[in-house]
Amino acid sequence: MVAAYGSPMTDIFTSGTYRSAKTLALVVVVLFAVQLGCYALYVVLAGVQIAVPNIQAGDSGLTIPFLLIGMIAVVEGLARLATVVMFLVWLFRIYTNFPALGVRNLDFSPGWAVGWWFIPFANLLKPYQVVTEAWRESDPEFDPEFGYLSSSGGSSWQFTAWWGTFILGNITSRVGDAVIGDPATVSLYPYVLVLTVLFLSVSAMLAIWIVRNTTSRQDVRATRIRQTAKNDQPPPPPIFDKDL
Repeated sequence: MVAAYGSPMTDIFTSGTYRSAKTLALVVVVLFAVQLGCYALYVVLAGVQIAVPNIQAGDSGLTIPFLLIGMIAVVEGLARLATVVMFLVWLFRIYTNFPALGVRNLDFSPGWAVGWWFIPFANLLKPYQVVTEAWRESDPEFDPEFGYLSSSGGSSWQFTAWWGTFILGNITSRVGDAVIGDPATVSLYPYVLVLTVLFLSVSAMLAIWIVRNTTSRQDVRATRIRQTAKNDQPPPPPIFDKDL
């Protein structure tokens, strides 16, 4: 907890309670890892389907790779849903920590940091802006001499790559759904699946980097603010011996 100590400079820094998002970040990372495992299996099965396209799974009319892909898709779909939920919980925690970290004049509130993900068309850009603001405003660097927190002006290339591959992966996923539903194009599905997995795998790995590093930046910032607040406390009053 980042607590106010009563000095003017400390009051600038502190407001509210800081709760580390480290546990939430770990859960999100594990869920992304489950998705990455499913993606790896998709690639293997897509390769088998391309190499041996006529391995039938009994009388089902499906090939064995397609049948296994469908089974894995159930697990991957549940993991993806859980990842979305926990990622948004993590993001909400990151934003609710900002008052305790001395952050002012945010573009997004905690509620809208989550809400923009569900608004059609706006969710093509706003979530990217939300996450980049979360990173930027979690900057651990501050100047204790002048009593204000600094914030880096931009974000790294990982954010553009993360969001771009996420959008492309979702587009190619929709294409894959259309391809597999048409007997005339179903043979193209393994290729579309591999392309989708490529985009989504890169996006997931970058998301892991973003979650871990944003959480770490906030923890470091909270620690430094706490230390600055302690150093700024006035010295204790002298203690006089009654016998003197």
